[in-house]
Amino acid sequence: MQTVKMVVTGPFNSGKTEFIRSVSEIDVVSTERKITSEVEKVKDQTTVAMDFGRITVDDNLVLYLFGTPGQRRFDFMWEILSEGMLGFIVMVDSTRPETFREARNILETFRAYAPTPYVVTANKQDSKDSWDLEDMRIALRLDPKVKLLPCVATDKEAVKKVLLELLYSILEEMDKGRSKTALAAGKNFVSSFTTAQGIVHYEVYGRGRPLILLHGWLGSWGLWQETMSYMGRFYRTYAMDFWGFGESGKKRDTYAVQDFVHLVDQFMQELGIHQAPLVGHSMGGTVSLLVAIQYPHRARKVVVVGSPIEGNSLSFLLKLFGRRPVATMLYHNMWVFRVFYRLLSPLYTRDRRWPQMMDRDLSQTTLESFFRSIASLKRTDLRPSLHQIKVPTMGMYGDRDVVVDPAQWRPLQAGVPHSRIERFHSAGHFIMLDEPQQFMDTLRNFLDIEA
Repeated sequence: MQTVKMVVTGPFNSGKTEFIRSVSEIDVVSTERKITSEVEKVKDQTTVAMDFGRITVDDNLVLYLFGTPGQRRFDFMWEILSEGMLGFIVMVDSTRPETFREARNILETFRAYAPTPYVVTANKQDSKDSWDLEDMRIALRLDPKVKLLPCVATDKEAVKKVLLELLYSILEEMDKGRSKTALAAGKNFVSSFTTAQGIVHYEVYGRGRPLILLHGWLGSWGLWQETMSYMGRFYRTYAMDFWGFGESGKKRDTYAVQDFVHLVDQFMQELGIHQAPLVGHSMGGTVSLLVAIQYPHRARKVVVVGSPIEGNSLSFLLKLFGRRPVATMLYHNMWVFRVFYRLLSPLYTRDRRWPQMMDRDLSQTTLESFFRSIASLKRTDLRPSLHQIKVPTMGMYGDRDVVVDPAQWRPLQAGVPHSRIERFHSAGHFIMLDEPQQFMDTLRNFLDIEA
């Protein structure tokens, strides 16, 4: 059994106890006492020693959560609690800017205790008085590489996402250090390999038969986090970043769809995966179909999610982004693009996390990968070659898709007559975000059917 110790720290009344209580499988061991100081009497009780909670991830992994006291007169406990930690979380109340300076000081203190991975989480993001994450990043003087995550400490799913991000960072450090422990070799880890064309980053979760997930334009592996968590119970689930996106290499001359097709073959060869189902969203689905055509021995099954069969099916705006002058102007005035997709995000997905996902992925995209990939996708037409696909194929399309014409299921079905078509009437382009459970159940059902 592998155990991971995490410390949850932050200023007084930032929500540490609620954070641990939301996810702990045991009654939180709390040392809260009645507040006597009138100066700090924002609430009735405060932690004076520590909070303790436990989460069993699976048979091989248990997380131990230690919450620190926030009041400075109890800071002698901080160093004691930091001993043996593999990572820490700094909680900040996003409605109380007067605590930001203290949060920054606490962050620096814990960094001095141990050079471990950490994340910063902004609590009370459901409040109308909460600060915007980008404004908080500036106020807290956080490096762009530091993960600043939204949170509501009483929301179990929100808390789990924060813990998962920290766990990924811990495992990444273990992988960098070549620490091949049971934890790194068993369930979750972050890794990469180097090719002549650059570094290829991927993440993997679970065990069993392999399953490969491919992201779309301006995306990364992060889109698949919930899908990986679910499918990882049944498959060893891989999610990779294409060149030019996420954490993969960006020093290339081309970022064409065909480059990504070759990359999938190279990825599978590198990891010793002879054959696997390929699941691709948007551009990633187009790549998956091309892999099944050009490398038929690689694809066991193919699932496309809101993917263009004809490049002409892309929305007018996406076609514009494939023109260098437009892309250059937009890329160098990215704030305009951010304002645009934040205002129009309800048209793309009902998931309120999507703008933050876009912020993260855009920050890791270069100008060349930005416009060359979409320009290549615009020129792609799979219709003449679809008849070559002999493996089980499924198309999943949201009727409210405004990015790719939702009627693209028609040329897919015409070209691959044996294909299965699933339409999601209430979903848009991001079906896995709009209808996550239905999406995952449909995906698993298709994958579990033996051809």
